[in-house]
Amino acid sequence: MKASFANIIDTEFIVTGLVEEQIYEFRVFARNAAGVSSGPSASTGEITAKDEVDPPKIDIDSKYSQAIVVNAGESFNIHADIYGKPVPTVHWLKGGEELSNAARLEIKNTDFTASLSVKEAIRVDGGQYILLLKNVGGEKSVTINVKVLDRPGPPDGPISIYGVTSEKCSISWKPPQQDGGSDVSHYIVERRETSRLVWTVVESKVQTLSLKITKLLPGNEYIFRVIPVNKYGIGEPLESDPVIATNPFISPSAPSDVEVSNITKDSMVITWERPTKDGGNPIQGFIVEKRDKEGVRWTRCNKRSVSELRFRVTGLLENRSYEFRVSAENAAGVGTASSPTEYYKALDPIFKPGPPNNPKVIDISRTSVVLAWGKPIYDGGCEVQAYIVEACEATSDEWIMCTPPTGITQTRFEIVKLLEKHEYKFRVCAVNKIGVGESADISGSYEFRVCAENIVGIGKYSKLSEGCVARDPCDPPGAPVPILVKRHSVKLRWTRPEYDGGSLVTGYIVEKRDLPDGRWMKASFANVIETEFLVEGLTEDCKYDFRVIAKNAAGAVSKPSESTGSITAKDEVEPPTYDIEAVYSQGIVVRAGGSMRINIPFKARPVPEIYWTKDDGDLPEKTQIEKDLDYTGLSIDICDRNDAGKYTLHLENSTGSKTAFVSVKVLDTPGPPLNLAVKDVTRNYVTLTWDPPLIDGGAKIKNYIVDKRDSTRKGFANVTTKCTKTSIRIGDLTEGGIYYFRVMGENEFGVGLPVETEEATKTADIPLAVGKVTLTDVTKTTASLSWEKPDFDGGSRILGYYIEMQPKGSDEWIVATTAKTCEGTVTGLSSGQEYLFRVSAFNEKGRSDPRPLIAPVLAKDVTVEPHFKITFSTYSVQAGEDLKIEIPLSGRPAPKITWAKEGQVLKETTRLNVSGTATSTVLRLKDASREDSGKYTVTATNSAGTITEEIGIIILDKPGPPVGPVKIEEVSANFVNISWEPPLYTGGCQINNYIVEKRDTTTTNWQIVSATIARTTIKITKLKTGSEYQFRVFAENRYGKSSSLDSATVIVQYPFSVPSAPGTPYVSSVTKDHMLIEWKPPSNNGVKDCIRVDGGHFVYKVTKLLPGNEYIFRVIAVNKYGIGEPLESDPVVARNPFKAPSPPSTPEASAITRDSIALTWERPEDDGGSLIDGYILEKRDKEGIRWTKC
Repeated sequence: MKASFANIIDTEFIVTGLVEEQIYEFRVFARNAAGVSSGPSASTGEITAKDEVDPPKIDIDSKYSQAIVVNAGESFNIHADIYGKPVPTVHWLKGGEELSNAARLEIKNTDFTASLSVKEAIRVDGGQYILLLKNVGGEKSVTINVKVLDRPGPPDGPISIYGVTSEKCSISWKPPQQDGGSDVSHYIVERRETSRLVWTVVESKVQTLSLKITKLLPGNEYIFRVIPVNKYGIGEPLESDPVIATNPFISPSAPSDVEVSNITKDSMVITWERPTKDGGNPIQGFIVEKRDKEGVRWTRCNKRSVSELRFRVTGLLENRSYEFRVSAENAAGVGTASSPTEYYKALDPIFKPGPPNNPKVIDISRTSVVLAWGKPIYDGGCEVQAYIVEACEATSDEWIMCTPPTGITQTRFEIVKLLEKHEYKFRVCAVNKIGVGESADISGSYEFRVCAENIVGIGKYSKLSEGCVARDPCDPPGAPVPILVKRHSVKLRWTRPEYDGGSLVTGYIVEKRDLPDGRWMKASFANVIETEFLVEGLTEDCKYDFRVIAKNAAGAVSKPSESTGSITAKDEVEPPTYDIEAVYSQGIVVRAGGSMRINIPFKARPVPEIYWTKDDGDLPEKTQIEKDLDYTGLSIDICDRNDAGKYTLHLENSTGSKTAFVSVKVLDTPGPPLNLAVKDVTRNYVTLTWDPPLIDGGAKIKNYIVDKRDSTRKGFANVTTKCTKTSIRIGDLTEGGIYYFRVMGENEFGVGLPVETEEATKTADIPLAVGKVTLTDVTKTTASLSWEKPDFDGGSRILGYYIEMQPKGSDEWIVATTAKTCEGTVTGLSSGQEYLFRVSAFNEKGRSDPRPLIAPVLAKDVTVEPHFKITFSTYSVQAGEDLKIEIPLSGRPAPKITWAKEGQVLKETTRLNVSGTATSTVLRLKDASREDSGKYTVTATNSAGTITEEIGIIILDKPGPPVGPVKIEEVSANFVNISWEPPLYTGGCQINNYIVEKRDTTTTNWQIVSATIARTTIKITKLKTGSEYQFRVFAENRYGKSSSLDSATVIVQYPFSVPSAPGTPYVSSVTKDHMLIEWKPPSNNGVKDCIRVDGGHFVYKVTKLLPGNEYIFRVIAVNKYGIGEPLESDPVVARNPFKAPSPPSTPEASAITRDSIALTWERPEDDGGSLIDGYILEKRDKEGIRWTKC
């Protein structure tokens, strides 16, 4: 049965609708254009309807098992044979993405082969290629590695920036994904300020994937880039995002509560509280500053930062007034200072005076009283200026001043106009420049007389006694002790009273009596101030007894002390002797932190003087000394290494002296080494020397520990812990570095105290010679030189330069002048004289070799062409800020300066003005605006010539608006493509991005489409079909956003309409099963799926027509928007366009019978375009006229 119901044109057909596992046979018939069918072909034989599956297979050359290595610019090819049923699909993959044909990439796949070719390979063509085959039987893949030898690609970004401060930062990156077929040997790191276009190399050979970048300028914005390098060259760079060099923390706030105390004539103590905010970084210390009331500058008081909240300011000038302020410091720098204190005068502290001494009444009358007193024991630190006397009636509490308000200077005063028989109280107080001091009350003073009475009556009165004041007595002093007895004198010593009666003890009275029956009498007729007195005028071998009476400032007298007992006035002497324990002879050993006590009993008469010393010097302050008449002791509670040594006891009296020694060893860590010195300083090493510690801690020094500290750091770093000598050479120091060193001894008890170098040591040598010396100017009396800085400063800052000169004919070089910078002028030359000059640099280590000026100089006036010393050709300033451009110039005579902008002479205004000196010209610009940007020229002219330099000024500001109009590139049903031009004014820096906003015209609200657009075009999607929109564009740089550029309104719809009807179609060619239809395109274009022919026509072939049927055709134009109007053709019948064949040749009779004739003829020369189906034979009688069929 038929398997195909339509005419099959090709020699291939798919038979469908078969039943699985059913067996079939197939055969084919042919049919020609005349409709004649052939006989059937041979059958296919039995075919079972089932799927034949063969999984994919790949046959590839073994050379692809190794990586394909090609040089950049060469081509490579990958070829493989493939198998599989059904025929597998072929996929070429790289980096996880499927490849397709491109300009340099060609893929050719057939049913049995797959090949990939790459022309002019570049770095990105290297990598792993995967050939993947797929069919229903499975998958098969093979990997081919390709290595393209080229310079490396950019490092894998982004560049990570961290640890940013105002002077440094660190960056890190990842290796390139394409290494160019060779390992990256190193990286080049460069930086650029965003205000400049020039890249500066930071490090040219970085072996790691990170780098710490230093020497940044605070506040500047930087971009960094990293460039990989392999053996084939320098690769592509990877740039970082801009970063501003600023600290992540700020300086601390000001300290508070600054107070001044403990004021003396040359010092004051300043205290304060910590700042409330440390700025995000720990406070490293504080700076104290002072300012004289008569000065204007603040001066620093402390050389090093103070870590405590207290500082003693010394070196003040007496009687000067000062104010103080305190600042805190952290890693970001010194913070704001505190508010200044009040002014304080540098004077020793003074106070009000104490009460006058021993006030008393010396005379009384009916209406007056005479008072007397002594000067106060304590005058308050300054001279007593006056005294004030006050009186008060006993029955009243009101005190009345008796002296003038300013007081009196005498210590005696008579109070008059008193009321007779009234009782009064008096008091006296002293006055100094601070004020009125404490008053001293005058109690009642009494005199006494005595009379005898018998049976006769009362006798005469005795003489009056001394006046006595009624007051509390003080306690008696201690019993006197004889400390030195001689034949005519006794030296006594006693202790003070336990209670002084409420007033200071002012003296003692010594009394004696003869034994056995003598009465007590005074032995001292003057006031005895000390607790020691020598009683003289005694009789040899007589016995005496002694006692002591105390009296205080109020006039109170104590009871007598206990007596000494019997003392014989004779010379009793005994030289000092002591009884030292055996344990002391071997010395005392005590551990650090323990206590030590030495007790030595002695005998001597008279009592000896006792002296304790340590190592022939003073005793430590914490030493406690006990002294008695027959023993002495020394004790220290908490011992340390400094208490070790030899303690000496010296006893001495009139008969001789005695000395005892006790050695004390304290087991402790060693003391500090001595005499630490720095020697042989060079630019990268120093030598330290020292002496062993004076105190070894009771054990031998095993070794020394040596540390060093860079002046920029707080902590010491160890150099060695095993130094056994008292000197060491320290190397690997940073040239020009400033270092401190310290050394510590170590014994079996640990590491001892350090000794540090008092002054910093700078690793430096004398500088090298200066560079080329140039004569910059010469007159008849002066010569100006300039020179290049030495290539090496010796590691120490160059302090200055010596300019030496030598007159022609002289052998002596004279130092003409010194200079701080690399230029100087020698004056005082003689006109017409020739001179030789040379320059040498000097630092703190010494003087370099001199560098001479090549030629001698003749002192005369010369003319010099003008010359500008341009430092920068471009200056940038932020809008609103001020700009000052100063350009050094030279020329002789002084040149005339002219400034111009864009070819026009510059007009000075209030914002823009030009000034100058003999050596420079200055352009000042205030409140810069974008109109000030542009090219400026400065011209200097004198008689020797003219010079012009060009300077660019960039005003950093928000950019101008983008250049319009906004172009509507494409409009569709839900998106619009727009574009614009960059701003004419970029704000002096790169445009970072554009911001595009949209607005439905039915509302006033703008919506952001995108704020990160890098290009000047964007496709705006997700729009509502049929709505009307308006768009606006902003440009943005790092200084802000520009004004907007607005677009015209646009309706979101397809940009085309339904096409019009095409031209009337007509049939241009007909056969029995197909026709060719032609027509002209519509007037508004948009016909789809048609082939354009010459003459502006379209043609379409209609096949599978039924022969003999009549057909009408119509054509409709179609585009994305819709279907247009149709136009119909005329009816046409499907038939071949054959013509009748040409006539055959003339028939000829080949056989004739009576009733038949056999005829023959030749075929027609033209069969009419189709096979001859047959012939029609006609006959006619010779006399007839009609032809009839045979």
